Amino acid sequence: LHISVGDRLVTADIKQNFHIFDLLPTCSNYDYLFRLIWVETSTLYDSSIVGTISRISWAPECFGQLFVAGTTQKNISIWSETRKGYQDTYHIIRNNFVFENGLGFKNGAFFDINNGSSWKLTTAFSPFKGKISNIKFADKDHGLIFAACDSNGIVGIFKCNDMAMKAEWELETLKVRKTDHFVDLNIANMEKHYTCCLDWIPYHVSSGIGITVAISNHIYIFKKKSIFWNCVETIAVNNAGIIKDISWSKLALFSDFYKLASLHEDNTLIIWKSTDSPNINELGRNKTISQLNKFESIGSIVSFAFFFFH
Repeated sequence: LHISVGDRLVTADIKQNFHIFDLLPTCSNYDYLFRLIWVETSTLYDSSIVGTISRISWAPECFGQLFVAGTTQKNISIWSETRKGYQDTYHIIRNNFVFENGLGFKNGAFFDINNGSSWKLTTAFSPFKGKISNIKFADKDHGLIFAACDSNGIVGIFKCNDMAMKAEWELETLKVRKTDHFVDLNIANMEKHYTCCLDWIPYHVSSGIGITVAISNHIYIFKKKSIFWNCVETIAVNNAGIIKDISWSKLALFSDFYKLASLHEDNTLIIWKSTDSPNINELGRNKTISQLNKFESIGSIVSFAFFFFH
């Protein structure tokens, strides 16, 4: 399950089907009031997708309706909608809740949401040797780019080189340090599968872009300088179990720092705070994050939510 902007979501079932839902208005014949309900508007399937769909991520809306999915059988697939869904009258909920005239509501029915709209599999590839354990698009300020990691602890950064068709993606592999050795895509056989998860650093770092990767009980802070990614900090989390998900807060409300949440297999939830400084040196001797709170929780994934008040 993954929601885009709050009024469109995509789910996946065990048969490799994707289901697109839109939050749409309907009018009651009794009180003539508009109500918003979720309506399934598309079902997507392609026989080339193998394995259970494990993770889904929407691209920033400025790049159109586009999402990426990863499976337990090493597949990454990218799907796109052929029309500009955010600008037409079919998606009126995205346009400041303005209801335009002549939409043709009859007997409480919906207008034809599929008119002029279709989804397609833009591209698919299998760059990893293990199952996809996490996948996320970066913020729009960094361009059309997403990161993915597999159960072997390999992290790939995928950048779109074909903005028109969105079919060509350049792969850059991060070398993630685990204990005292490095792993990369050249390793053919790994005896142990690692829990690996990631999230983009939401604030502007001195080098322009950063990503946080968690493997086993370690957290790694990567920052890109020039054309190279460097691991500037490694944190061993010795007071909790193996990390199974991480998530950065997207805003720093009511504080002067951002928060990172790490969820662990022993149901421990740790909240970290950013202490980033533009003066961090290349060796990363100044800490990037420090522990803020720790308490018990339940669940398999973690995510920060933010609200706007009018």
